Amino acid sequence: RRAVRLDRARVELPHRVGATFDGRDLFAPAAGRLAGGATLRSLGEAWTLRRFELPVPLALGNGWTGEILHKDRFGNLITNLPSEELRRAPGTLRVTLGGKRLGPLPFARTYESLGKGVLGLLPSSFGWIELSVGHGNAGARTRAGVGTPIRIGWTGRRGSDGPGPFRGK
Repeated sequence: RRAVRLDRARVELPHRVGATFDGRDLFAPAAGRLAGGATLRSLGEAWTLRRFELPVPLALGNGWTGEILHKDRFGNLITNLPSEELRRAPGTLRVTLGGKRLGPLPFARTYESLGKGVLGLLPSSFGWIELSVGHGNAGARTRAGVGTPIRIGWTGRRGSDGPGPFRGK
């Protein structure tokens, strides 16, 4: 496997590049150059790839234990728990964060549907469960950050024994 750190000057971008959309402003033009016959080396300096392993969450009989992987700039706390597993959980969801019980929390589809100031769970855009506050900052409210343990459990049943083991990402 080979990689380079893309050099904006070598990619020869025809337009002004924004600060936030590298997929559109840098990677797409670089892919176009490669498709047109440019060599990978012509687009930047060699870069050493490093393997990054996510901590593995633990599936329990009535919930899951994981940790906070990332706190984004809005204060949303992204976990290592796959959101598809949470959608299948029966009953009411209980959350413990850093050893502190947060009580039952809603599972919402969007930030807006949480409601202003409401702490809840929702699927991140990457398929992980995140802890968020509607129009607020979950990191500041909970004083949690990267590495903080989280446990999501359930009570009650909806005709199933729960989600079972993680299938992985």
